[in-house]
Amino acid sequence: DISEYDTLDELKNSLKEKLAEDKKAYAQNARENQAVAALVEKSEVTAPASMVNKEIDYEMQNLDQRLQGMGLSLSQYIELTKMDMAQIRGQYKEQASARVKANLVIDEVVLKENIEVTDEEKEKELQETAKNYGVEDLEKFKEIFAKNVSDDTLVENIKRRKAVELLASKAKALPHEEYHKGVEKEAKKETKAKKEEKKED
Repeated sequence: DISEYDTLDELKNSLKEKLAEDKKAYAQNARENQAVAALVEKSEVTAPASMVNKEIDYEMQNLDQRLQGMGLSLSQYIELTKMDMAQIRGQYKEQASARVKANLVIDEVVLKENIEVTDEEKEKELQETAKNYGVEDLEKFKEIFAKNVSDDTLVENIKRRKAVELLASKAKALPHEEYHKGVEKEAKKETKAKKEEKKED
């Protein structure tokens, strides 16, 4: 909101800071993705069909929620896209398989490194999640969150993130040019994903 700033210089400085933060986030994301991908390739892990199907179910639930937000049902979507349920689920198979493989190797790291989660880390996670959703009443948010997400799931997610951060920190630093190509590629991938999601909407 431009009205938040008293001068044009303040606005420019704020935009520069935001851009720097975005670049840093892209860089970290690129490091993490590269580290996980390298470990997946090295481990040659396979994705069990049952786990892949579970991930696809999750994606289908997300699709259904997005459609409901547009006032559409899944059956109407099928009619509009001229696809059957198998074809729609098939669209998510590759990314679901990749996510399962990644989670399996990350879980191995969690066990190997004996990664644990403290109460303070859980509290911080809840605070940040509430902030991201723009919720000011933290206690009310915790009540709603607890009804929808189990404590085990919360802990599992934090453990996985810590494992990924550990992998990224141990990964061999990339040459300057190659590293920034990776960051650029990650940014393009995210932009493409957002465009595809808009097309679905």
